[in-house]
Amino acid sequence: MAEHKRYASLDGLRGLCALVVLAYHALLVLPAMSIPTDGSAVQTAASSTTWSVVWWLYRTPLRALWAGPEAVLIFFVLSGFVLTLPLGATGRFGWPAYYAGRVVRLYLPVWGAVVGSILLASAVVRSNTFGSVWLRGHQGPGPRSQAQDAVLLFGTSTVDGPLWSLRWEVWFSLMLPAGYVALRRCARSRWWLPTIGALAAVSAWGATDTRVRSISAVNYLTSGLLQYLPVFGIGMVLALNVVRVRALATGRLRKPGRVALAGVAGVVLLVSPSFPSPVGAGFWAPTTTFLSLVGAMLVVVLSLCARPVVTFLNSAALRWAGSRSFSIYLVHEPVIVAAALLVRASTPWPWLGIAVLAAAAAALMSAELFHRGVERPAHRLARRVSAIVDRRQELRLR
Repeated sequence: MAEHKRYASLDGLRGLCALVVLAYHALLVLPAMSIPTDGSAVQTAASSTTWSVVWWLYRTPLRALWAGPEAVLIFFVLSGFVLTLPLGATGRFGWPAYYAGRVVRLYLPVWGAVVGSILLASAVVRSNTFGSVWLRGHQGPGPRSQAQDAVLLFGTSTVDGPLWSLRWEVWFSLMLPAGYVALRRCARSRWWLPTIGALAAVSAWGATDTRVRSISAVNYLTSGLLQYLPVFGIGMVLALNVVRVRALATGRLRKPGRVALAGVAGVVLLVSPSFPSPVGAGFWAPTTTFLSLVGAMLVVVLSLCARPVVTFLNSAALRWAGSRSFSIYLVHEPVIVAAALLVRASTPWPWLGIAVLAAAAAALMSAELFHRGVERPAHRLARRVSAIVDRRQELRLR
């Protein structure tokens, strides 16, 4: 497998995004901040009273503190970037070794998280009558949900909600060679920036045009692929042009004022879908979805090139969170749900006052244990499997 440069600041960004997703789910416990688990209705927070606390948290840049869906977009851009870097480092790439290692790397932690969420949901029985609409939407474990979550490709349950994004991670991982072939020519030319714009436009179309959902009998899959695969593609284009991007951005981000301006712009664009009233209405839905992807790209570029941002992301706390980000992402939500049910959370007090701190601490401790017991061994095994397959492939080619 090819060697390539590792950007440590991106690990910090990944850790920050994982913590933002944790904060997002902690706030969704409250009815005023809630959203259905299937995303079928507009968030209650979107129609909150002007100048209220909820309004400030939802309709201003403070939304970035709990912008869970937007953080997932950054995860997708990062995945596209990191998985594509080796392709740009050399003309040779071992696809069989890549597939073998990638499947182990993704599925073993997922299966571990599925087992853990089933055990926790069985210990703290879930209710469809108590709590916020988001809390009520979490189903208990059953044979169908277990099978869905174990396979990932054709949908997931709400036993461990964050697994929904792993479906698209797996699809992207499987389709990476096709994406690379499709993008490499235009991505490595002067058309790389328009290519990113086109990918963002396709994603916005897939996310907001209801006609996309009736394209085929498997419309839920078709619309999801159109919405999310282009987001990974944005990361791919950045990776294929990483030298050009770093040279271009570094030259324009030498002054702290420019970095601050670019950072504010990135955050505002990222959370812009929550600003229009009503949310998702007419022209604004595809426009702000497109701008949110531009914001996600800008955040990643700043994390690569802007020295103050890189320094912040390389802090000890974010380095720790980054090294455990996958574990945090996989295990935190069942812990939050169980804690909310145990304390009967329905109002800001005591949930935000005491319980959420204990729940967050429990989620982070669970993530640490999961990282040591499941994710890290799975990562090591994935590397060994890749190395074995790579060696066998080399022997066959001799």
